[in-house]
Amino acid sequence: MPCYNSDMITILKETTEWRDVAVPPNHIYIMQGSKAIGYLRWCKGDPIFFDTPLPLNKRYRKFVEIKDSKLLSKVPKENFIEEPEKKQEVKPSANLRIFKVKSKAKNKEYLVEYNTVGKYVTCNCVGFGFRRKCKHSDYVLKINELQRP
Repeated sequence: MPCYNSDMITILKETTEWRDVAVPPNHIYIMQGSKAIGYLRWCKGDPIFFDTPLPLNKRYRKFVEIKDSKLLSKVPKENFIEEPEKKQEVKPSANLRIFKVKSKAKNKEYLVEYNTVGKYVTCNCVGFGFRRKCKHSDYVLKINELQRP
């Protein structure tokens, strides 16, 4: 059974004007964050709920957020749960050092992990995810080379 957080539920009515279509296939979508949890087919009838939330592609489409308390009341209440906010906790080990490196270009901080045994680094920036190398990881490697006796 799917679990929905009642605070995050919004209702979007599609207002896209379709070309070459006699009856526009616009629906009303019940959303949780960026995912659809259900919809009203052609904006009428009873809502249909999905087993799992599905992504909704909004590209080239128009939507208007509406407030519909009747429709919200049809969302099964047993599916509402309060989800605790997940915090990213970093637990260093004996051979792992963690550095906070500030970006020069953006006002962001990145976490760079330096493994003292294997002498390798990881960074949580986007560039490291693509290239397995970034300025932040290079900086940490450089300062650790200078600190060796």
